[in-house]
Amino acid sequence: MKIKSALIFLMLCGFNLKLSVYAQSDVRIVQFEFDRCLSVMERIERSLKRYETSLHSLKRTVTDIKTADKDNISDKVSAHENRLEYFRNRYERIRGQADKLHDDLKSSGPVCPSCIESSVNLFCRSNETLQNDLDDYLVKLSELQSITGLGNDSKSKENSFKHRLGYIKELCKTLNKKIESCNDNAVNTLWEQARINLKRADSLYSSNETGSAVRALEISESLLQKIQLRCE
Repeated sequence: MKIKSALIFLMLCGFNLKLSVYAQSDVRIVQFEFDRCLSVMERIERSLKRYETSLHSLKRTVTDIKTADKDNISDKVSAHENRLEYFRNRYERIRGQADKLHDDLKSSGPVCPSCIESSVNLFCRSNETLQNDLDDYLVKLSELQSITGLGNDSKSKENSFKHRLGYIKELCKTLNKKIESCNDNAVNTLWEQARINLKRADSLYSSNETGSAVRALEISESLLQKIQLRCE
């Protein structure tokens, strides 16, 4: 009887040890996902600053526009200002989520409750959705800038576009080496679409279709940034 009890005790100890190991593994996985999404949040902050800077430059330019579309462009600028404020509020809510999750993960001990994992997944989805929305509106803002002729002269705008194009081509070269060892099935599709839009941007710009060229370039960069996050 004593031997049987001892065996049961040892089996329970072994089972609890396995549970502890699995729980610690789960904590590391959740922590890794949380850290990955924090990097997305940092990119959101940079995108917001870029949006704000571009919008301020555009506002100063609108006052000098002499075309019949001035009122229409002013309305679009106001819409972008409202959208920027909306994005800021979403970002602040995400920051609040991040602070709470940081505390929860820090105090979770050896076991990570399923509610924390669920909250981290929600946090990541919120980050990715906001970044995608920001990417879309940065493209729209770039198109509006092209319509207003924002920039000192045609030569400076050409240099700016070519500099951006060169940067994205270099990013392609860098990512091309990482893709081979990346196990994400979606990466190949993102990569193909990024290359298509990059070639399209170059072609459109050569045809003086600046607005469409900028949009294609922005889409390509956004896709490449998604690849970069997936293959880190």
